[in-house]
This record gives sequence, structure tokens and C-alpha cells, in this order.
Amino acid sequence: MNILSLRMAHQRDCDRIEAFYSSNPDPNVAKRDVSDIIESIDDGRFFVIQSLTERTDTKPIVAASAIFDPEQGPYWQAAEEILGRHSEHDRPHRELGGSLVLPAYRGLGLHKILLAVRLGFLKVNGEIDAGAIVYSTVTQANEVSAKNQMKAGMEAWDCHYAAFLKPCAACAEPRYGNTNCCKVFFKFDTANLDKHTKLLLQGDIQREKRDASKRPTGESFRIVLDLPFLDDPDRDRLLATRG
Repeated sequence: MNILSLRMAHQRDCDRIEAFYSSNPDPNVAKRDVSDIIESIDDGRFFVIQSLTERTDTKPIVAASAIFDPEQGPYWQAAEEILGRHSEHDRPHRELGGSLVLPAYRGLGLHKILLAVRLGFLKVNGEIDAGAIVYSTVTQANEVSAKNQMKAGMEAWDCHYAAFLKPCAACAEPRYGNTNCCKVFFKFDTANLDKHTKLLLQGDIQREKRDASKRPTGESFRIVLDLPFLDDPDRDRLLATRG
């Protein structure tokens, strides 16, 4: 059986994470500033999946995903200054982004597992109960990902201050009019939280790989969850019920 480990990233992983993205460019994954990655790692919000089966000195990263904090961006205060305060802007914002799975490891549902981990982190950390707006973006041309966002419990979000959220590195400047933004915004409906976080209550996750036609390939995988936040004594209560 193939074994994968899902864990929080550490600062010592930074160079490897940068290399992971640069060596595997994907037009559907927004390029992030190195500062974004470092901030996410420092906050314990960057997650990597490594193969423990491959016979190499350094166990390779096969997938990565993160939670980013747009409130740390330089444009957040601009929204307040130009648009003024309002109910949504007053709430904490958490962006789910940077999700990339190597082609050889697709068909295992790793994107779904990474989504569950990030939502579980925000729930156990009290941020969802505190009213955080959890959102993600996809490029306008990426219809498949847009449909997957909806299936995952996201809803289309007409965020009128989206132009002031920290842009990805592909944007030369903040899109103050937002008319030319290449992204579509989605906001997570917390009513759908349970169906994701319950995945984290079963311990290690077993997966049978499937091909592009959803047929089993005969390869079995075990994903070991090496996540300190799952050691919280209130974990089961927090993840099994909505706040």
C-alpha cells in the first residue's frame, strides 16, 4: 500500500514548496508571492502532502494547499478608506487557495481532503464561529473548477470590495474597478461544514485510486493525518456539529 502524510508545513519547507509550484505550473492555480507563503506557514495554515513510499532521501511533496489572510495585504485598508466600513468588511476573511495536486496523485480525492483539513482548522481554531468569511477564487475560464466549487458547498459571491483583497502575483496592481479581474469569487456556506469535517474524525484515510473515467486502478493509498489541531480535546464536538 502507498502511504502519504498530510501535515502542516514548516519554515524549513519554504524552498521546497516554492520549487514544487515553480516545477509544476498550472494555469488554474494562482501564483502567490513568496511573502504570502511564508505568512501562511508562520500561521500554521499551509499544508503539504508527502509520499512516504518513494525511495528518496527527501520525501517528495505531491500536493499542497493553504489558507491565506487577505487582511495582511496592503490593499485591505484601501477598501476601508475608499468604501468605508460595512458589515462584511468588518468580518475576518480567510482565502482558501494554492491547491495543487501532482497529476500522478489525482484520482484520490486529495483536493477534497485538503478542503476538509482547512475548514477543520478554521473550525477548531474558532474562526468560523467568529463569523469569518471563507472564500476562494477560480479563473473565469476554468468552468470545471467553478462547478467543483459549487459541489463543495461554495456559492457565487459578488464581493463588491473584491478589488481590494490582496491580489495574486499575476496582477500588476489592485483591480480597483474589478471590471477586468480574471477571477470569479466563491464564498463557503457554513451550513455545508459537517459533510467535510466529518472526514477528519475517522483517523487515517484510505483511498482507492481512480482514473479519469472514475474506474478503480487497483492502487491503494493510506493518508496519514499528522495535524496537531486534531489533538484538540474538543475536536469531535467542534467538527461534528455546526457552530
